[in-house]
Amino acid sequence: MKFNNLYELLLSAASDSSAENDVQILDAAIHNSGMTKIAAEDDRFVEMNTAYEARYGEERLFIQYRYYDTSGPFSNQPDMNVYLFRHPRGSKVISEKQIKFLDKN
Repeated sequence: MKFNNLYELLLSAASDSSAENDVQILDAAIHNSGMTKIAAEDDRFVEMNTAYEARYGEERLFIQYRYYDTSGPFSNQPDMNVYLFRHPRGSKVISEKQIKFLDKN
């Protein structure tokens, strides 16, 4: 499958972003991959409307991004970053993974 290597490369960048609590690592990898920016699809991601895809025939690599505030009424906390990776071929999902990590303080 065409996107297996790219999918693994981006998941590795997501792991690095998570370890460093820094979205810039993964965002740079997405940008450098040549993926096209598109509208988000899943309900929880539509409001932020940040998504990227690459297509080759029936194969697709799709990434959506959102964040949410983890602060409570009396404490200021970092945002939670959420990336949803999906790798379908036709109507079959080959792989799907969600990566969540806090922003740097």
